[in-house]
Amino acid sequence: SDHGSHVHSISTARGDNVTGKRGVAPEASGGGIIALPGGGGSIAQVLASIETAIEWSNRPEWADRFVSLNLSLGGPTTGDRANDLLAQAVQEAEEVHGIYVTIASGNSGPGLGTVRSPAWGPAGLAVAATDHAGTVDAEDDSIAFFSSRGTSDPDAPIGQRENPDAAAGGVNIRGVVPGGYANLSGTSMAAP
Repeated sequence: SDHGSHVHSISTARGDNVTGKRGVAPEASGGGIIALPGGGGSIAQVLASIETAIEWSNRPEWADRFVSLNLSLGGPTTGDRANDLLAQAVQEAEEVHGIYVTIASGNSGPGLGTVRSPAWGPAGLAVAATDHAGTVDAEDDSIAFFSSRGTSDPDAPIGQRENPDAAAGGVNIRGVVPGGYANLSGTSMAAP
């Protein structure tokens, strides 16, 4: 899909492409897991992809490798963080298997409390999108209008935390899509 190809290129583009652009980890090696072929699917597909990453992290030949997982996806929140299957899977991957997980916080902003599953869970690095305002000067950057935001309520229910944990460029990000290049916007572009 355009989305998956674009996100993957932000992560691992090697710089030997037409534009010379490099991803954030151009020397990364290993494998890639496509959780949602075609851009859509089910929670079961995402859970299976997380399980595949866990299996890979447990391979003896990968014992000295850093394993990371980017989830540029999101689903509806149920209002019950304790029973959120995606958030639980992220927590297991991170805390039990040592996998570093980044998660797009969602594009349901600008209201508070709009972070989506699994980014709203207790594990993983939830990433918001920033808007560079068309300049290279970081002084005028701001959280993108569409980017989901956490709660600012200090009396939030147990298990709820401030989200997002980090922010990165997510507006008009150039990347590879089938047949060429495109500028796309979203927290999916910020998460890698």
